[in-house]
Amino acid sequence: MAACSVLPVGIVEEYKPPFHDAVPSDPSFEDMKKVVCVDQQRPNIPNRWFSDPVSHVQAIRSVQRLHA
Repeated sequence: MAACSVLPVGIVEEYKPPFHDAVPSDPSFEDMKKVVCVDQQRPNIPNRWFSDPVSHVQAIRSVQRLHA
């Protein structure tokens, strides 16, 4: 994926890694293991992905994989 996302309305968002708000900027394996395995957090999928015809399909697939 690119370093930023261009939305259909022309808004460009800066890239943020998954769990950027839950782990340090250079997370260790243990940091990630705690967030994903112990706390069972999943990355946030922006609501606007569901309103765009192209990203809607990817958003649906991501949600299905994350909750399988």
